[in-house]
Amino acid sequence: MQDYKKVCSFAGKSIREEAKKAKNCLKNILATDLYISIISYNYIGKCENVYGMCDEEGDSIFFGNAPGMEDTLARLDQLPDKKWLKGKNLLGAFFYDEQEQRMKIQPLSILTDTGVVRLLY
Repeated sequence: MQDYKKVCSFAGKSIREEAKKAKNCLKNILATDLYISIISYNYIGKCENVYGMCDEEGDSIFFGNAPGMEDTLARLDQLPDKKWLKGKNLLGAFFYDEQEQRMKIQPLSILTDTGVVRLLY
């Protein structure tokens, strides 16, 4: 459990800062199309069938499914405990959505106080 808490302590606190790191990495021609990061969030919400998350500073980012990746967004609706959508950490994959011309993040796992809730199988 001590190692798990240490991993969680490395979570980025700012969506803006993590997105900036992702953008700098993804624009490298030799980089992969995904940038994996752990980010703290204030809440995850849904508006008109579009999920997103907001940090403590009020910055937000839309969720999406990265090209070629399994759909993880549908699993957010299936979470047995909605308290996992507030004040936790997210392991996510930043990617650039070509159609919408914006950065998005695909949720991979939610890191709760006691363990990992996998969204990608």
